[in-house]
Amino acid sequence: GGALGGSFVGLLAPALFNAYFELPIGLFLCAVLVIIVLWPEVKPIWRWLLLIALALYGYRLAGISVDYVEDYRRVMRNFYGQLRIDDVSEDDLGIKRRMFHGRINHGEQFIAPEHSRRPTAYYCEQSGIGQALLSLPTDRPRKIGVVGLGAGTLATYGRQGDEMRLYEIDDQVLDLARSDFSYLAESRARIVPVLGDGRLMLESEAAQAFDLLAIDAFSGDSIPAHLLTLEAMQSYLR
Repeated sequence: GGALGGSFVGLLAPALFNAYFELPIGLFLCAVLVIIVLWPEVKPIWRWLLLIALALYGYRLAGISVDYVEDYRRVMRNFYGQLRIDDVSEDDLGIKRRMFHGRINHGEQFIAPEHSRRPTAYYCEQSGIGQALLSLPTDRPRKIGVVGLGAGTLATYGRQGDEMRLYEIDDQVLDLARSDFSYLAESRARIVPVLGDGRLMLESEAAQAFDLLAIDAFSGDSIPAHLLTLEAMQSYLR
């Protein structure tokens, strides 16, 4: 039972649903099972009350299901989780588009052309990664690696002649970064997307001799452990 349930949630549900609908469906079916078990043992009046309770519970679960997808311009899901894109209004700078993986913000961009190349959120010029990129030499082309693409915000730091290799394991993230955000298209650097696990891709490639390699891959709100091992660090420093 556990293996079948895990297979359904991990493999089948992502192909069937664009959100985590299996949770409210599973909860509703559990409630139905409880009523089936109790049905022969209770009086008719309690049967009606159980049916009313089931209907109200189903209505609430349906509302939760709608919340998973309502007010988002794009909702996608695969083995790696759910991706959502929404647009929100900023008073001074217009519409801002955001990418969420689960509940985690994976990048945002102002839609107005005059602000679209502005680095935002965790990647602004005052952030750690912003300061690191701004400190790189400017008298020659630079080679920059990024593990974890998100909306592609870091591409805005690319200069003419630079090469930026962007490693991303989730093909849907790459698709959304290209279709719903313009950081990659507007970057002055040569953008080289690499689809696959960042560590494995780096280990399989020839040494890249990056001027800077940013590790920005997350599973939920933490960095995957295999990207933090001593062996991983050795592959980063080649």
